[in-house]
Amino acid sequence: AQIFPAYHIPGSASIHLRGSKSVLYTGDITTARTHLLEYKKNDYPKTDILITETTYSDGDHPDRREEEQRFIEKIREYRGGLVVLPSFAVGRAQELLLMLKSHGIKQDIYLDGMAQKAADIILYHKEELRDPRALKEAMRSVQFVRTKQQRNKVVKRGGIVITTSGMLSGGPVCYYVKKAKDFQDACLLLT
Repeated sequence: AQIFPAYHIPGSASIHLRGSKSVLYTGDITTARTHLLEYKKNDYPKTDILITETTYSDGDHPDRREEEQRFIEKIREYRGGLVVLPSFAVGRAQELLLMLKSHGIKQDIYLDGMAQKAADIILYHKEELRDPRALKEAMRSVQFVRTKQQRNKVVKRGGIVITTSGMLSGGPVCYYVKKAKDFQDACLLLT
């Protein structure tokens, strides 16, 4: 067996198994540099069978830089309002923090849900990261939300909330979505 980094989220991997036949088994694979992870081309061995995740196999992704710019412009459009960013706890939330930092977004940024603990674990494994210091700085600039009282203050005050669940299926995001409808200047951006 041989392990290869998949660069999808910190710690993600592909495994190549060799016997009478060889199999490469993987989930998501990222083939581009992100704010969180540095991509390095893998030199996979000859493989007889590939088993992979294929959600987006039937089309190309839009240009990441263009999408990121549109995303940041939308956040700036709602400056002073409430911006809710549903996110997966591992990888996506930290990527969003780094993206906001790299674009100079300085308004109040809140982190809610399991993404807080995931960020601590990811920082513990800094060898996986493109720039661990940048993530640590981004984490210092956010406010952690842990209670219903804090959530109430956030929805009254406004700001950018990165919160779980990324699929809008549970967790703190449900609270923000319910409250955002009453907020005069709010937006929900799916990442």
